[in-house]
Amino acid sequence: MSLKCKWVSGNLVYYNRSAIGGLQIGEFASALAGSGLALSTSRTAAFRAYADDAGVALTAGAYRAAVARTLLTIACAAGDISVYGNQSQLKVVADYSLATGILGGEWGYLELASGGKVNVAGALVAHIDVPSGAYVISHAAGLLIKSDDLRGTHTGNICGVYVPNPGAGTFDAFADLGAATGMTQDAAAGSNPGKFIKVYINNVLSTIATAIA
Repeated sequence: MSLKCKWVSGNLVYYNRSAIGGLQIGEFASALAGSGLALSTSRTAAFRAYADDAGVALTAGAYRAAVARTLLTIACAAGDISVYGNQSQLKVVADYSLATGILGGEWGYLELASGGKVNVAGALVAHIDVPSGAYVISHAAGLLIKSDDLRGTHTGNICGVYVPNPGAGTFDAFADLGAATGMTQDAAAGSNPGKFIKVYINNVLSTIATAIA
């Protein structure tokens, strides 16, 4: 059996492709329709991985349906180098402004069905370890929001965090911080007024005052 195959539909699936390596589904094109695996109402995903507990209780450990890891072992030279363990991307080159759903580069989904119970859970979990001997020169964050260009037309708001109204019920709070997280302190940083943090509540601009030493 050949390790390279072409589907009757014309979509390509490669394994161990010499120029690309690993597994490739479809062909890359920046904005050309038909180069990737075609999505439709009958095919809503190009790749799927399903896992379950097979009806047996799990024991201590971390379990997941898929793992992607990048390992860096050699120091790099100075330069504009970015490295990620995984990339999820949605690129929009057509007018989708009439869509009333949500478009996103990543969909983390935690579903508690009837009878489901959890202690601590999250739709997205960010995990950082910096043990003794490791260094953070500038920043390390559980959530890092960056952009290369925000010069487009802002008819609506572009923000770091957006929380729309739930379909039913309400959230209990914007954030829930433990007492010893290092994210709070008992006194203000100083008496001098600092910048104001902008927050829109129900589409109305509000500000949160800060103080600097």
